[in-house]
Order: sequence, then structure tokens, then C-alpha cells
Amino acid sequence: MNNSPLISVITPVYKVEEYLPKCIESILSQTFTDFELLLINDGSPDNSGKICNKYAERDSRIRVFHQKNQGVSTARNKGLNESKGKYILFVDSDDYLSSGTFLELSKMIDANNVDIILYGTNLVTQNGIKTNKPEKTAVFSIENYLSNNQCDPGLIKHVIRGGLLENIRFTPGIKLAEDIEFMLKTYCRSKNIATINQAFYNIILHEGSATASTMTSEKALNHLQVASNIFNFLRKDRISDFMKIVIYEWISILYKGYFYSICKITDLAELKHVRKAYPKYKKLYKENIPWKYQIKDMGLLLANINSSIYLLILKNNRHLH
Repeated sequence: MNNSPLISVITPVYKVEEYLPKCIESILSQTFTDFELLLINDGSPDNSGKICNKYAERDSRIRVFHQKNQGVSTARNKGLNESKGKYILFVDSDDYLSSGTFLELSKMIDANNVDIILYGTNLVTQNGIKTNKPEKTAVFSIENYLSNNQCDPGLIKHVIRGGLLENIRFTPGIKLAEDIEFMLKTYCRSKNIATINQAFYNIILHEGSATASTMTSEKALNHLQVASNIFNFLRKDRISDFMKIVIYEWISILYKGYFYSICKITDLAELKHVRKAYPKYKKLYKENIPWKYQIKDMGLLLANINSSIYLLILKNNRHLH
């Protein structure tokens, strides 16, 4: 195996024995072969760990790490710490890549030497496939791209230059929106981005997948915890005025995500717990977001004045739709 491959693929593994072989096979069957696959078995109680070992015995490009269950963020951090590739790609263990993915990525890297590559996804359900992909294949400066497109923090849509991630890691314990914090920090360090008008990544929607998982008070609060982490990042790091505006917008989205999540919680004890936590985070928002940006989001402005009324409006809108 090449000790410095072009691409490191990081795949956390937990309770996916039914889907894991297809995921691994989709990576090993790539025609471009200069990559390594890091499988992080996060204490999976099923046969996933054995499946990882079996594939590692067959292919030297695979490295397997077994750890006690600590969550997806810690598993991804283990992969980052162990990775040797020039570029980093994350693949969830119940999803899979399309054929030719690495070849197209290598062509873009060789031609443009970019910091980030963004490509499309296919959401695969029982009712068919829904494709979401960039409008065109092109290279942009970060500011040029974000001036005309909303920042897309979806981790699985990105290939990232490894050097950018030297001091960027996922926050342990966060189960929802952890990729938003990670990608916003990454965008702040990047100079350019390439988009590819193809859907390389296939998301399998099933009962146990992250995309289909049930909302809980813990996950609802993750929105605010991630926002708090980003506030800390804003205070400690030198960030351009342009990227600060991008981050303000995403912090507002995280706060609204908290309220939308509350609407999905049916357990009254959980609902009381999650609402009780909000005043602390409301204070953070008011102290750290300039007023001229606060008033751009009238919904969140109302929520910070009277959250009960805002929630009532959200719930009524949900019933209407």
C-alpha cells in the first residue's frame, strides 16, 4: 500500500452488518486505486467488526481500528488522526459510492489542486432516487462561490485537502449537525472550491439510518450546542468579515433547527427539558450576533421575544402542510 495515497476514505462502523459489504465493495471496486480505506469499528455489537477484519485480510489498502462505542464524531476523529492521504473523504457505512468516483476526483485534483471538492448525492428510497448535485463543474474562489451559493455543510458531499484539517476535529458526543461545525471551520481555512456536476454518493434511507432517525431532546439540543461551539470559534480565530456573515446565517439556521426539532418531540418530559435549556443559548445569540443580522431573520427574532408564539406558528404551519 502507498504510504501517502491521494485519498483517505474514513468510514465509521456501527451496527451495519447488512449494509457494510456493499459500502466496502463500492470503494474497493474503484478503478482509481491510489487510496486507503480506514474502517473505524465503534464498538459495534453485531458482526460488523468481523466483516471489517475479513476485508482487511483481503486488501492491504484497508486499515481497521476497533474501539469502545464513543459515537460517530470520535470515530471520525480516530480516522483523521490515522489518515495518511493528501485528501480526505468520509463515507457512512450504510451508504455507497458510484463507480468511477475516485477517477473523476483525481482528475479534478490533478488539474486544479483545489482545497475542497463538492459533488452530488443520490437519496435512494423505496420510492425511487432523488438526485441533488451542483449546477456545473467549475472551480471558484471560496468568496466567489459563497457569494452565489449557500454554504453546503453536508460532510459526505465533500473531499477535503488533508492539510486544512490539521487542527479541525469533530466535537465528541454530538449526534446531529456535527458536520455543520466541522465544515464551516473547513470553509474558513479554504481558498478555493471545485464543484462537480455528478452525483457520486448514494445515501440509503432505511429505518436505522441517520437520515431517518427519530428526533430526541438530545438531538434537538445538539443544534444549540453546535452553535455555541461555533461562537467559541468566532471569538478565538481570525475569520474574514465575509466568512463571519456566512457563519451568522448558519447559526440562525441551527437555532431554527432547534425549534423545528421541538415540533417533532411528542414526549412531554423531553419537551420540557429541551425548552428549559433555551434561555442560556438565547443569551449567547443576542450577545454574539450583530443586531443588523438579527433583524434579517424575523422568525428567529420573534422566537427570541416569545418562543411559545413562534412554536405555535411552526406547529400550525406543519399541520397545514
